[in-house]
Amino acid sequence: MNPTNTNIYLVSDSSGETAETVLRAAVNQFDDLKVKEHLWTMVRSHLRIDELLSEAQKSGGIILHTMAYNDVRSYLIKRCNELGIMCICPLESIVQILRNASDYTDDNVKLRKIPGKYLKLDEPYYAKIQSLYFTLNHDDGCNMQTSIDADIILLGVSRTSKTPISLYLAHRGYNVANIPIVPHTDENALLKIRDEAKDNGEKPVLVGLIIAPGYLTKLRGARHDKIYKHLSKPLQSDPYIDDDAIYQEMSYSKQLFRKLNIVTVDVTRKAIEEVAAEIVAIIS
Repeated sequence: MNPTNTNIYLVSDSSGETAETVLRAAVNQFDDLKVKEHLWTMVRSHLRIDELLSEAQKSGGIILHTMAYNDVRSYLIKRCNELGIMCICPLESIVQILRNASDYTDDNVKLRKIPGKYLKLDEPYYAKIQSLYFTLNHDDGCNMQTSIDADIILLGVSRTSKTPISLYLAHRGYNVANIPIVPHTDENALLKIRDEAKDNGEKPVLVGLIIAPGYLTKLRGARHDKIYKHLSKPLQSDPYIDDDAIYQEMSYSKQLFRKLNIVTVDVTRKAIEEVAAEIVAIIS
């Protein structure tokens, strides 16, 4: 099997979020590993298992599953053994370790039986939804008057991944607002938010996102080219992708962050998860 072109089948009786998270964490340990993800969610019948394995067998893929402990899971494992398909449950080892380290025995252990229980509608679930709702309503400078209610405020120029980082943090349960830094940013409004945060026990935490100008030029250029290609128009000169203009933008944003006296995080060539982890470490 070519290690740079591995087919991974993420199989779940629910959303598949756990399997996706585990796979991406593992892939990030390699510099040049490329995998092709095939997400199979809501797999709750033998028929779906047969369809899945038929495809996986043809591609020589690997099964990474988080199936509940039921007959469908048992059928998946049995058929994979019969067909010689590698089948991995990333939770298997830790579940066994926790069972051995606890008072549970084979007679009284209570493992998950109901598909989708991971997504039960409990208090943490609704809190997460509320965080997503808050973050979406405070994206790209919207509703700045209530940004003080956020846990985190992200500041940065265009294409520093403010929105995806905000949504990732919201999924982790944080209320996030993000505000774009442009040449005519209302500095007084930001200073007011910073001062109110100090009076409120350093909440929200303001974080400035910085990026290498050359890398930012590359990101904006790709977006610029894609837009004009979609519009079927010739490329035009645009300060948005001009090297000097971008350098000035970054210089201005760094000066503003120093004026605000806030921590900065460099997002250059970093994954969203990596940046989010740095931000969480800061506020912790």
